[in-house]
Amino acid sequence: MEIISSGNLEIDDLSGGGFLRHSSVLFLVEAGSMGEIVALNLFANRLSLGDAGFIIDFDIPPSRIREWFKFKKSNIEDLEKNKRFFMIDGFTRMYGETPSEEEYVIEKPRDIVHINAYLVELSKIIEQYKPNVCILVLSNNLFLLRKQQLDKIINFIYNVRTRLSQFGLCIFVFDKGMLEERDQKTLEHMFDYVLDIKILEVDRRFQKYLRVAKSPSPSYRDDFVPYEIRPTGFALSTKTVEDFDYINQQLKMLDEGVLEFLGSRVIIQDSKFYPIVFEMMIGEFGYEEASEFMYNHGKIGLPLVKDFREQFKVINLKKAAESFAKLIELWGQGAAEVTFDEKTNSYRFRVENSPFCSYFKGLGKVAGWLRAGVMAGAFESYTGNRYECEEVKCVAKGDDYCEFIVKPSRV
Repeated sequence: MEIISSGNLEIDDLSGGGFLRHSSVLFLVEAGSMGEIVALNLFANRLSLGDAGFIIDFDIPPSRIREWFKFKKSNIEDLEKNKRFFMIDGFTRMYGETPSEEEYVIEKPRDIVHINAYLVELSKIIEQYKPNVCILVLSNNLFLLRKQQLDKIINFIYNVRTRLSQFGLCIFVFDKGMLEERDQKTLEHMFDYVLDIKILEVDRRFQKYLRVAKSPSPSYRDDFVPYEIRPTGFALSTKTVEDFDYINQQLKMLDEGVLEFLGSRVIIQDSKFYPIVFEMMIGEFGYEEASEFMYNHGKIGLPLVKDFREQFKVINLKKAAESFAKLIELWGQGAAEVTFDEKTNSYRFRVENSPFCSYFKGLGKVAGWLRAGVMAGAFESYTGNRYECEEVKCVAKGDDYCEFIVKPSRV
């Protein structure tokens, strides 16, 4: 079965790798969450990845949707001319006889029989583009059609979802405020994927959250992750990258002489402790053997990484690297800056004021073997894949700063 990307690495990670090509996605949104914008971003991403796009709109004036695409600088006019984008207006006639400016119009959007007949004809157009199709159905107003016959509405939605998903990826958006709990559960059962969107008050401000509540992938993550709507689009965020106050709160004195950080017991050591150990080992075993020991010790000695990921919900490897660099600063291990090299698939950490390597100024060789091992071990613990780390610059051999490169291991 073909897996396709949502166009958003974080959503792909949450959903367990992306979406099945022929599948249905249910967005459950709340008032104020701007969840429709999240769905539109996913739709726009699929257009940019080559899919033909169909928006079947019962909820929003089509002009507003077009304004959003214009604001996002998506040239849908050219896509329309090339028959790669279709706007189906089921909104304008929902509340009267106002003429629509769209080419494709559902004339009787309050009549299920008429909608069904229209979609049968529309399916003939969509079928020409399968399987490279993304269909977005803005469908809240369907529940206004027969207030006393919701079972028939839900059955209709099921039939539409089944028909459309045979052509490609099909996305439905519903406002949870218009659904009874029983009806919401029924809808969740019908769809392959469920994305649940909430808005909560946190520290006297409203924060939007998204989670993947259902996915056929066994590796999907059922966690609420904060997100933001930005001028450039939609972005999942993390709690850690700038929030040092929150991280500081994780250091707790549980009992007399017992410190805990991120659920693990920790101790506070003098910065000279490991350098002195390394110095003694060099004297006893030589530089090469001592370096290998420190590297391996660092690689296996970092149980905090798992706790870090679970507590702070960092779901993208690049963001995890940035967040981990901030955590290193908090530990007093020097100021770290990280960059990603797409060509080599490697991460470069520039470190100022390393307490370990500063101790060995004048050594003439790199000294950051412990940190290199910690970095490689952190990446392995986070991804489950083999990584290696090399220190290419070091104050111990005369450089102005230390620099580490982390990349997938060839071994």
